[in-house]
Amino acid sequence: MAMTFVYSTGFHSSSCGYCKGSSSSHSFGIQADKMTCRDYQDFIDRGWRRSGHYTYKPNLRDSCCPQYTIRHFSYVLKLNCLFDFTVFSKYHLIFKDPDLIALLLYRLNVLQFQASKSQRKIISKFNHYIEGLFVPSIEEGKGSELIAIHKEDPQLNTNVKSKKTNKNASTFELSEAIHEYEEKHDWKHRFRIILEKSSFTTEKFQLYKKYQVNIHKDEPSRLTEYGFKGFLVNSPLIFEPPSRPNTPGYGSFHQLYYLDDKLIAIAVLDILPKCVSSVYFIYDPDYSFLGLGNYSALREISFTKELHDAGCTELEWYYMGFYIHSCQKMRYKSQYQPSELLDPETYDWYPFEKCAPLLDKQKYVAFSNSKFERMLDPENLTFQDLRKIRVSINGRIKNVESISGIQNNEYALEMLKEYVAAVGKDLAARIVLQF
Repeated sequence: MAMTFVYSTGFHSSSCGYCKGSSSSHSFGIQADKMTCRDYQDFIDRGWRRSGHYTYKPNLRDSCCPQYTIRHFSYVLKLNCLFDFTVFSKYHLIFKDPDLIALLLYRLNVLQFQASKSQRKIISKFNHYIEGLFVPSIEEGKGSELIAIHKEDPQLNTNVKSKKTNKNASTFELSEAIHEYEEKHDWKHRFRIILEKSSFTTEKFQLYKKYQVNIHKDEPSRLTEYGFKGFLVNSPLIFEPPSRPNTPGYGSFHQLYYLDDKLIAIAVLDILPKCVSSVYFIYDPDYSFLGLGNYSALREISFTKELHDAGCTELEWYYMGFYIHSCQKMRYKSQYQPSELLDPETYDWYPFEKCAPLLDKQKYVAFSNSKFERMLDPENLTFQDLRKIRVSINGRIKNVESISGIQNNEYALEMLKEYVAAVGKDLAARIVLQF
């Protein structure tokens, strides 16, 4: 039976990637050698996220920019507006103060979807490009800023629309529109998607480097194959083979976008028992005119629903990572509805529309308005709370209570209390902490 093995790296402080405060961002971290997909599902439902093998929980109480987890329910999704995607830095984590910025986990349920006119246009524009109904034009002096213009063809006009993308909201099917390009041998361009387990290739690294330099202004010399592997290739998730036809199994994947046999984008995804979690998305800046950030979100929402329909009945959610209500660059996430935010105190999910008015007034909010907290305080834990925690010492797995002299080791007990408070009693009793 597969088990999760982790090392505790404890509490950390760092400069904040959002407000630029010095040593004002706080988190608790673990380094996971191996982790089952179901264990990671439980971790992210407690506000954790991973970057490579490093998995961290923002300390929403003490940080300058508390981060809230956000999720979307894909079957009831209504997309009302479109915003450009901005990918944030990897290790900036966040926890109580009315002046703090709250970063919450955000999720969306995929089981009912009604695309707005704006979202339908995104897919229509993409399909029209593949079909050859319009070509991009580079405006003089604007570099990679492109403007889409229709081809000058007597058979076409600026109102040309394909039959499928000309449907209104009541007849529009996201999956049908997303897959419209398939089997279109007479279209100008060839587009294909490949889903594979996360792996390294020079082609992927070169695209990552081009994206980071052009979009995030990273120094080329700081972008290495080793760093790319640690960030977007290596994963602790133990792959679980598919148990149903037309499903990929659970684990960490790369969704590759090929246009005319050229790699133009990569979606880094964790496919888990209850959700598809978006880890990162990179694209070739030369194809910015296609709106690939917005297009990829729609494709991933459709993909999540397709997995549910193929028999993964628990898999209903699309996780878009953290959400900061006061950060304008993150506001696009709130347009994907219906969605939910994770309460940082009780780890229950609350509808976004009920949370937003509270976040308008205060940057850090516990939505439950309850005095009951599942977020543990290490100082309130006793040895009784640690007895059944599983640890690995010299390759042998045992419960804490069976370790000779452990009750007299103040350093070890303090470390264990911090670990249990961050991970939670249930998870700490199930996974293995390596000493």
